[in-house]
Amino acid sequence: MGQNGIQTSEEDLIHQPVKAEITFKFASVPLPEEVPVCTLPIWTMGAGTLEYFDEFGSRSKTVVEPQDLDTCCFTMNMQLIQEGTQPTHVLPKGFYCNEFLDLNPLDIQDLLAFQRKYGRITGARKHKPDDKDMHAVLRPEPDGDVFAGARERRHVDQLAGIKASQALYDAVPNEEFVDAILINQLSAVSFREAIATVLDAQAVVRDLLRVQREDLGPMTVLEALNAKEASEYLSIILGKVVPLIQLVTDGAEHKRSYGLIDGVFIQLARGLLNNNAYRTCANPECRRTFTPREMNRRLDTQYCCSACQERAKRLRYMNKHSK
Repeated sequence: MGQNGIQTSEEDLIHQPVKAEITFKFASVPLPEEVPVCTLPIWTMGAGTLEYFDEFGSRSKTVVEPQDLDTCCFTMNMQLIQEGTQPTHVLPKGFYCNEFLDLNPLDIQDLLAFQRKYGRITGARKHKPDDKDMHAVLRPEPDGDVFAGARERRHVDQLAGIKASQALYDAVPNEEFVDAILINQLSAVSFREAIATVLDAQAVVRDLLRVQREDLGPMTVLEALNAKEASEYLSIILGKVVPLIQLVTDGAEHKRSYGLIDGVFIQLARGLLNNNAYRTCANPECRRTFTPREMNRRLDTQYCCSACQERAKRLRYMNKHSK
């Protein structure tokens, strides 16, 4: 109610003065140190998927069959999502050059488990604001600007994957959403889309890490060209998820979460900008890729942590005295 008991309309409210201070926020490297990623319950849909992924039954397939790529999909399990909740977790340090690069996206069991643990994978879709219209939020739509930095082969794979997801989406009746199964289908990410996204991102990470690997010798011309292309791709994505300039309202800033692939690229960018070199842990039982500064280690260390250093020391002692 407004003054004199007259109800204030929405039109009147938007013309009221803003009481909080509004300013611009600038950052030379606007990359968060911790990367919170939204984790939602994920399951699979499509003919035959239960044969692979039923947690309580046998799993007879691990490698994707060609006929499954476009007709089977990962979806959000709306039945397990509590209304108003959006669980997040912070990606572990070095996630982008260890757990993520270790993932084999062609093993659908692993890809499903990976998303359940670390976050949902989607392709090069346009980032859409939250909206009451479920169609507008979930509808797959290729982001042409992101494709501008990808190799043609990866462009084709990702675009075909998004089109497959969109075909699954379009099969849903355009009506009131009262059935959780319909919501599951609306959030479909085809196997092709998820696989192409991971392969694309892994290639970008490997191409850029190559620049700062001390143990691989001089780069070839091809490796340098791949790294240049990957850096352009990374810049395009970071410009979308972490803008250089933001308009902020005093007291209204909130901690945001990121998509899993966006989180991988944010970690990668921080690692490239803040560390001098990447190394493989000298502990033969570890062999983890690490950056000394990121792991709070001395710059000349050969081990990712004190435990690995002590373990390697014990192994050398045992080998020496067992002869």
